[in-house]
Amino acid sequence: MMRRGGIVDNIAPEDFAIIHGDAIEVLETIYPGSVAGFIADPPYCSGGRQQAGARNTISKNVRRDEDWFLGDQMGSDTYIWWMRQIAKRCLVACQPGGYAYCFTDWRQYSTVTAAWESSGWTLRGVVVWDKDRGGAMGSFWRNNHEWIAVFVKGKPRPLPNHSFFNTWRGAKPQGGFHPTEKPIGLIEYLVSSITPVGGLIVDPFAGSGVTGIAALRQGFRFLGIELNPGYVSAARQRMLDEVTR
Repeated sequence: MMRRGGIVDNIAPEDFAIIHGDAIEVLETIYPGSVAGFIADPPYCSGGRQQAGARNTISKNVRRDEDWFLGDQMGSDTYIWWMRQIAKRCLVACQPGGYAYCFTDWRQYSTVTAAWESSGWTLRGVVVWDKDRGGAMGSFWRNNHEWIAVFVKGKPRPLPNHSFFNTWRGAKPQGGFHPTEKPIGLIEYLVSSITPVGGLIVDPFAGSGVTGIAALRQGFRFLGIELNPGYVSAARQRMLDEVTR
């Protein structure tokens, strides 16, 4: 599916690829203007508010190196630089009018929007994932939601049925393949807003492949990028199970 310099055009709608590699490097190999939409769930890096503190602090959620994101301890200045590199490459690869959905939490929302807007994307809204009290975190005002920034390249394509709402309620998956796995229903909701059907959807942080499953179920091609080799194997197997079931 991949070749140096671009995506091969004549691939069937059910085709997919999970690429093991760094998102910045792999995004550069995607042919300009070939992607219908992006769904990105990057590490939030919400534990390190200052660069110096992040360098000396391990995320409280880390259990083993292979269980978490290799870059989740970035500080704020590194994080915004890194997100801009991702956003700029996504912009080049995206078709005019295409969408990019980027997950974040309330602490990093302004950082994410600054990185993507300063890279040429237009912020057009935010979708709120209400976890329905499942997976709430903290002991003060418990964090029971996550945000999904909605970006567009140029003039947005019309939504398919003009009836999308910016809240989605559903519990966090329990016992999933990945520690930050998102509900398949939520990802399918986002995928259903992308046109044209049959186009290519890219997830720069594919994890265990939920976005790929949602894309395949709705007739899209899919390219996932993942740095962790264990999750690459899991995602590929889940994709194969999906297309052969």
